[in-house]
Amino acid sequence: GFFSTVKNLATNVAGTVIDTLKCKVTGGCRS
Repeated sequence: GFFSTVKNLATNVAGTVIDTLKCKVTGGCRS
């Protein structure tokens, strides 16, 4: 349903943001 889709999108965005922050903090960016 709609809420399930929104939840999945939010989870994906949060995961991306966290990965980006980790990358910047550790300097271990992976492309």
